[in-house]
Amino acid sequence: MDHQDRPELLHGTVDFPAPKSYWSLQPPPTGSLLDSAMDSSAANLSSATDALSSTAADLLGGLQQSLGQTPTRGPSPADYKERENQRKREEQRLRRPQPMGRVFVLDVCNGSVQRGVVREVCEGIRKALYGVGEDDETIGKGERIAIVTVAETVGFWNLSPSLSSPSLMVVPDLDDMFVPLTQGFLVDPTDSRTNIEALLDLLPEMMSRQPDGNRVAAGAAIRGALSGLRMVGGQITLFLSQLPTVGPGKLTARDDPTTYNTDKEKALFATADPFWRTTAEELAECGVGANVFLFPEQYTDVASVGTISVVTGGETFFHPKFQPVRDRDTLHDEIKRTITRETVYNATVRIRCSNGLRAAEHVGGFYQRSLTDLEFGTIDDAKAFGAVLRHEGQRLDDRQPAYVQVAVLYTSSDGHRRVRCLNLSFGTTSLIGNVFRFADLDAAATLLVKEAVTQMPSKPLRGIRRSLQDKTNRMLLMYRKHCAPAVQQGQLILPEGLKLLPLYTLCMLKSKPLKGGNVTSDVRAHYMRVFRSAGVTPIMSLLYPRLLAIHDLAEDVGFPGANGRLKLPRFMRASYGWMVAEGANGETAMIWLGGAVSPQIVDDLWSTDNVEELDVRMTRLPKLPTLLSTQVRNILTHLERVIGHSMPVIIVRQNMDGMEIEFANQLVEDSNNDALSYTDYLMTAHKAITNDLSGSAGKTDTWRPW
Repeated sequence: MDHQDRPELLHGTVDFPAPKSYWSLQPPPTGSLLDSAMDSSAANLSSATDALSSTAADLLGGLQQSLGQTPTRGPSPADYKERENQRKREEQRLRRPQPMGRVFVLDVCNGSVQRGVVREVCEGIRKALYGVGEDDETIGKGERIAIVTVAETVGFWNLSPSLSSPSLMVVPDLDDMFVPLTQGFLVDPTDSRTNIEALLDLLPEMMSRQPDGNRVAAGAAIRGALSGLRMVGGQITLFLSQLPTVGPGKLTARDDPTTYNTDKEKALFATADPFWRTTAEELAECGVGANVFLFPEQYTDVASVGTISVVTGGETFFHPKFQPVRDRDTLHDEIKRTITRETVYNATVRIRCSNGLRAAEHVGGFYQRSLTDLEFGTIDDAKAFGAVLRHEGQRLDDRQPAYVQVAVLYTSSDGHRRVRCLNLSFGTTSLIGNVFRFADLDAAATLLVKEAVTQMPSKPLRGIRRSLQDKTNRMLLMYRKHCAPAVQQGQLILPEGLKLLPLYTLCMLKSKPLKGGNVTSDVRAHYMRVFRSAGVTPIMSLLYPRLLAIHDLAEDVGFPGANGRLKLPRFMRASYGWMVAEGANGETAMIWLGGAVSPQIVDDLWSTDNVEELDVRMTRLPKLPTLLSTQVRNILTHLERVIGHSMPVIIVRQNMDGMEIEFANQLVEDSNNDALSYTDYLMTAHKAITNDLSGSAGKTDTWRPW
């Protein structure tokens, strides 16, 4: 085929159907009744084919004899059978693409029911499947769902539309889990809407009257859900309220505060039981992704349970000390987002480069069995991974561009096997000055933090923090030495493209997974997963929170300008030095109210002029017909679209609320989080670079910033 006829080589992004030879291989079946039903259908088809082959051969021979002809020696029934068996073997090796299956696994233990988790999860699933208004986005066409409940036993719900009401079947053996249904497990949410909504209404009341114990066999439930999706592929969403203490993958509380800030702390970020890692890898191999919603009151071992999400390309959502009034809106939005956003499954990614370049390292949330291929159970538009390209072998020609192609083989949610190619062309240079001139700060910072959090299970935190600082200082040292040698030695010189790299390095040192001080292992493990899987925009927002003053907004701020774009206020530097007690400041979705804040501001936002009357459990601004309320809500909506999810509005009143400590920790330019202020850190970095420059005089340095 001519080069001009191959769009995957000519365009930046190309998406096209994959031929049958690119279908994924069928995983080995288990003892599930669903698998047995499929095998039975295949056996019946084989018998029918053999019978038809024999009958056709007999009829042909009889017809030729009646016409006085010599019977043709065509293929015998045995030949037909062998050919057909071979064709069937090839067919059975391949998984026919079909719309995604989704299994919701609900923890219905006593504590989960009493705290209102089950009720809010059921309501969130209902809203995501069927919407609230006519224009609400809902589940994709053709997708099927199933519901599994788990406490000390695992229950599978038959939601077949032929039933008058949903029925429950319980598998008592936690160590030998299977789906005890031949039909009615994965159902169309439209056809079975009556039974699905009936079950979502029934579960909170039924489990409150007849609790299924105080322990939860989450591992067994995941194995059961995998059994139902093994031959299909799709997504499992687990809602878990406590540490799994029964069945396969049972865990014990291993969080030990005495290990914090020691070399032993790294063990808390590794998987405690190999069951979770093994299951995660099996999920990815079967083309099944996993999302995990956690609602802990105590230690939950996020490092172990969250493994199934990070390895399969899923996501972990963390709601400690869940309160329905405060957290329900956020939870409902998260559930809706996981169901309605563009998601594909059974994906494989490979990066190809021009001669002389290769993808040497990959960082992110995926399963990697080979040096070249990354496997995702599911992947969506909110996930990202990083790759380090290394120059090896032949010299790159400055006059010729280099090429990188990222090829993604996947099954779409509506059941089509496709390939998407992302093609990049970029210039090469042998001048180190050009490397710094065209450096991308956001990409560099994102890759650095992804690499850092990936090391948490294997390296002490203090070593990771030191390595981050050394990498940054090394890059700035190389710029100072090779690009600005004539500048006075005591002067700090930063490359234009990376002049904020020291600031973002300090932000990494103060981030929740890496900062010093006593931070519970569950919190660190959760944010470790977040940074590994998130894209550039969310990571940059997490590292340096946006701070803006809302007490002196201009009248045109928060409304579309002449160009149709929303006019935003100037963001402030994240430091107390830029804040005033008479004002109100919004940091991401925290609204800080100074001790002397104007009652008019409070009244415009919450319809009360008394700060003490505010309900800090409220996480949404009321829709009020005031200018300030409209402006702030418009700005929040814009920021939510930028980062890709809704933000709960947290009220922080000066000298009144405990959340002010968390707010203060977000002011990354101040001295906090067991780290220096930005000014002091910059001076320390400058001193280290100067010392290295003095010590390296007359020595030869190799440029290897990574």
